[in-house]
Amino acid sequence: MKNSCKWLAICLMSSVAMSQPMVAEAIAEESSETPVLKVSIVELDKINTFKVETAMGTFHWECDPGKSGWMSAFDNNGKDWITAGPKQRGVGVNSQYRGLPNSGADDWGHPSRTWGHKRPNVTNKIVGPTQGDRIIIESEGNTIKARWHCFNTHIAMEVVELKSGKYHFLWEGTPGGTIHSEQGIVTADGQTRPIKEGWFAETPDWPAGENGEWFYILDPNKKFNLWMAQTPATNDKGELWYQKGNMDLASFGRPDNQPTFTDTERKFAWGFIPYEWDFETARKHIETILKNPLDKKK
Repeated sequence: MKNSCKWLAICLMSSVAMSQPMVAEAIAEESSETPVLKVSIVELDKINTFKVETAMGTFHWECDPGKSGWMSAFDNNGKDWITAGPKQRGVGVNSQYRGLPNSGADDWGHPSRTWGHKRPNVTNKIVGPTQGDRIIIESEGNTIKARWHCFNTHIAMEVVELKSGKYHFLWEGTPGGTIHSEQGIVTADGQTRPIKEGWFAETPDWPAGENGEWFYILDPNKKFNLWMAQTPATNDKGELWYQKGNMDLASFGRPDNQPTFTDTERKFAWGFIPYEWDFETARKHIETILKNPLDKKK
């Protein structure tokens, strides 16, 4: 085990022992057949990550000191919807551009940033148990402190503290392990729209559902779709476009390559749903989660 990985293991054990009490128990019991959530420290392409295993997929948070961000999100078809890396990883030509949430707050939450950027003093830790019905990852940089609440149905981001500046929630990734979804996305009003090529080709004012704004990206493999949501709804625009040869992009709060959010009440959520679900089934699933993203889905 490398020294950095040993350091992470020590932090993992100490954060479990010294963390604050867990948030309220989830609002519903899961089936005994539902896989238990768990997190472990593993290397992914020689990068140390918190590996979060859920019923809907497997996710990797880059966790070495000074690093942060979701660098991979594998659906249950084994396809990576992010595929970030400092050296070329997977399809495309610039995997170092990819990640989630790529927040814009002093590069916090952007994995694999290695060129021309001043890295914040980022720390990452697990808060609470390393397996059970909820996994919490806490990450803090110079400008922002956030927690990720990981469930079998979704992952939700809570901004604990915004110290300075602004932030956004941005996915720059590889739909179904490819560089582009020709099928496009479905928005909360039930409309399907293409992901157009070109720099900020579209800056939509996302349609709102009952409990927030959301959309899902259609899987080129027709197995699982990736959805993203925020609550409450906002007048701030987002973005939707295809960077030719590399990735698709979609965001809340980044209409002109600059973050717009300044509040800490906002919650973000994302996860996978079966491709075969019709719109109404997907809508009910996402809207139920958005009632309280930090609780388990009923």
